[in-house]
Parts: sequence; structure tokens; C-alpha cells
Amino acid sequence: MGMGMGMKVEIHSSLERVGVERWNALMVACGAPVFYYSSFLTAFEQLPLHAVRESFYVVGVGDDGALQFGFPAFLLADTDPMRVLATHFGELTGKPVILSHVWHCYDSWLPARSLDEATVRPAVEAFADLASQVGAAAYGFVNVEGDGPLAVALDRAGLGGKAIDRRFNIDLRRFADSKAFLQNLGPSARSAAHKCRNRAERAGVSSRFVDIANGDIDGFIKLARANAAKYNNSDYYRPGLFNEFVGMLGAQAKLLEIRQGDRLIGAAVCLTDAQRFHFWACGSDYEAIPRVSPFYLAFLAILGEAFRTGAPMLEAGRRNETFKLRYGFSPHPVQAHIATRNGTAPS
Repeated sequence: MGMGMGMKVEIHSSLERVGVERWNALMVACGAPVFYYSSFLTAFEQLPLHAVRESFYVVGVGDDGALQFGFPAFLLADTDPMRVLATHFGELTGKPVILSHVWHCYDSWLPARSLDEATVRPAVEAFADLASQVGAAAYGFVNVEGDGPLAVALDRAGLGGKAIDRRFNIDLRRFADSKAFLQNLGPSARSAAHKCRNRAERAGVSSRFVDIANGDIDGFIKLARANAAKYNNSDYYRPGLFNEFVGMLGAQAKLLEIRQGDRLIGAAVCLTDAQRFHFWACGSDYEAIPRVSPFYLAFLAILGEAFRTGAPMLEAGRRNETFKLRYGFSPHPVQAHIATRNGTAPS
């Protein structure tokens, strides 16, 4: 497809065609998050969590055959569960767009050996070519960390960014354990967490982390769909499909179950990669126990588990800002770097 200095750009329709081992070697080398692991992408190829017309992998291959960069691109039509396009790029509503990554990924990368111009510019040019080949009205990267190096590199390559959201994480390396972390919070947040935990203990609540295969993933989906219904977004968790998808993630996924007796009152799907413990998806029954929020309990359990596994970072994605800011998460701007096919950023 195009030649760079000692780099050939190729576009493939499946990860298998790219070469799974070659792909994973690049992801490990640059420390990419779990959404770029072959387990997640292969699961998405087979069980797309939201409507995808076509999937592609854009890769830069060096003279030695190793990947210099690689990113997935998905042709979407009217798929906008977080209402990002509707809110920020209204003129694209209903038009086909090709984006990287999927909406269930809140931390989009251009995984590369280097984010220098000789790598990023050919990657962006190939993306633009692909957009015109598939008839997309626009192309680009969504959920890029606005204060990170990729945002700067994409700007330089002519793909400007627009703030669309914020995502939240905690650098766990600053604390010895979850006790030390909680000690560092403001007194009212600390006291609310302790009270919630104590009330839950008195009500006989227990929690455990299990492999997806041994957990009540149907119960999780019921809770998560009920919570998402408030935002008309239940199908972010499609029954059957979502269960199978997380089942394919193997060791990269864990289920937290919070129970009162036999009753599931809270659950969360957590993802892991080499650098991060992801608080990815949560469902809570807020009516189950007076003045006990299963979401608080999930956060406390996940915080403890993240420390136990030795993860340097705890990631908690977008939205729910009030809680996350109160409980010590750092906000990061999230940008969409999207251009229309003629190369201009949408207004």
C-alpha cells in the first residue's frame, strides 16, 4: 500500500492475516492496553459488541518483517452508544465512519515502536486512503488521551483533536496498599466508604473475584442493563453476546460478584493487562440494602484486588465524574481526532 523509509503499509481484514504473534509482540513492546490484545480483538471479530460493518487492521511492516505500528479500524454506521458523534460531530449522524477503536475501549492508541513523524504520517495517510476505499464520510481515532504523546503526534500529522470526554485512573505506585490509599482521601469520602462497608458487613454481604467461566455473568448483565436503561443504552450489554465475548477473553477478564446471601446485588467485569487493572463495567442493585451502594463496594473490592495483583495503574474509564473525583482518580482529557474524507476536521 505505500512505502515509508524501510516500512511497507498493509491493510488486513483479520488479525490472523496480520499474524497474531507479530501483533502481540508490538503490543507488548509498546505497553498497549488490553483492548489491543489479540484476545480482545479476536473476540470482537467474532462477537462484535456493537454493530460493525467491516473490520480492518492497518499495519506498518519494517524491512525485518516486524510491525512498526498497527491499529484496528472499524467501519460503523449509526453506532454511537456514548453519543459522542451526535454531541460533537452532528453532521456525521447516520453517515458511515471508520474509527479506531470501538466504543467499549476508552483508551485509544496508535500502538507503534515510535510516535515519530516517519511512523505516524504514513499511518494516518493509510487510514485516509482506507476511508475513501470503503466510502466512509470520516475517519480517525476516538478516545485518545488528550494530554498524552499520541494527541501531539496526530496533531502534527494533520489530524486535529477535539475534546469529547474525560477518563479516570489512579497511579497505585504512590501508595503501599488500599488502606494507605483510603487514608489519603478527604475525610468525608473516607468516612462514607467506611460506613458503606460496615453497613454491608452487618447486612451479611460478601464479595469474590472469579474467572468468567465460574461466575454469574448473566446476573451481571441483568444489573448492568438495568443501570444503562436510565441512559437508553441497555444494548451496550447485549445478552448472550456480551457473555460469550467476555468468556473469550480468558485470563484477561475477571468477574467481581457482590452478594447478600444468594442474591447478586453488584457485579463488575474487570480486565487486566501488563500495566493496568481495568474497572471496565459495573452493575448495581441500589435498592437491595438501604444506604449501601454496591458501586462503592465494587470500587473498594477492585481497589484491593488491583493492589493485590501489583498493577501499577487502576483504570476506570469515562463518565461518573463526581464519584471518581471524590475517590482520588486523576482526570485526563479524552479527544477524538477525526477528519472528513476531504481532510478537514468536521465542524
